[in-house]
Amino acid sequence: NLVSNSVKFTYNGYVSVKAAVTKTFDGNTFVEFSVKDTGIGIKEEDQVRLFKLFGMIEDTNNLNPDGCGLGLTVSKKYIEILGGDIKVKSEYGVGTEMIFTILPKDIKNFYEGVRKPLHNFDHLSPNPFDSWDVNLPHVNNEYNTSRSMI
Repeated sequence: NLVSNSVKFTYNGYVSVKAAVTKTFDGNTFVEFSVKDTGIGIKEEDQVRLFKLFGMIEDTNNLNPDGCGLGLTVSKKYIEILGGDIKVKSEYGVGTEMIFTILPKDIKNFYEGVRKPLHNFDHLSPNPFDSWDVNLPHVNNEYNTSRSMI
């Protein structure tokens, strides 16, 4: 949901996703995720409504009316169930960063999963489209967003 929102509200620039395993001051290990974009940003006074049920933000700069205001509420609840927390850093007109943490229940198995992927993808080319004779269509829509279709 966080990545989808970033893509939805970023018309120019980038969306980045990062993850890091970190220790707290009391020795607990947690995973911190960050979804950062150069999208439209969120006014400070609107940020308090982000995680409320049906808490959509009305804005004339937001040309993309998709959604019903449930996604961030559900995301926050799910993160809390996993023992984590979510926070937002945003500057209107500049971009937004959503940062959330989760506490893996079994950190040993979590690390094992990090070291040993479920699937081996060594046989795949780094760019799978190299071997195809394909032109990827470029789409412009009524919101003046521009995306390559894959």
